[in-house]
Amino acid sequence: MAWTPVETYLGDLPTEPTTVMPLPIPVDVKGSEILVYSFITIQDIKDPLFTGYYRIFTKDEHGTEHSMYMNAPYIQGTIANSENFWLPYGTGFDTSVYVSLVSNGPIPSERKTQHRIVPKRVEDLMHAQTRLPKDQYIRGQVFITGIKN
Repeated sequence: MAWTPVETYLGDLPTEPTTVMPLPIPVDVKGSEILVYSFITIQDIKDPLFTGYYRIFTKDEHGTEHSMYMNAPYIQGTIANSENFWLPYGTGFDTSVYVSLVSNGPIPSERKTQHRIVPKRVEDLMHAQTRLPKDQYIRGQVFITGIKN
């Protein structure tokens, strides 16, 4: 099957665990599969028990979730991770990509009380605003970068 490269921004990754966020797929995206690109940058999350991963999925007409995963390790220092993967999409599928942050530990308490706006990427693709202490942040985004016809 042929595929077509595209660049479609879907949205920011959530920064709070257990939140499932729908990221609407634009109506002009047509095909049987979509190539999803996601990235995460994490800096100086100080709670050693707070580790997790992102689950990114589509839903078919029967409600079946087709999932892929991206690791989001929280450590001192700065870490980056990204994933490219094909997800099924097309006739009968829900018109969103869903994203959730799954964590095996508590939300660091300081995340609820401090505020910081994460700076934008040079390419002007970074739209995330994250509420974290001045020296800590989580930022990431999701794009569609290809369509399989």
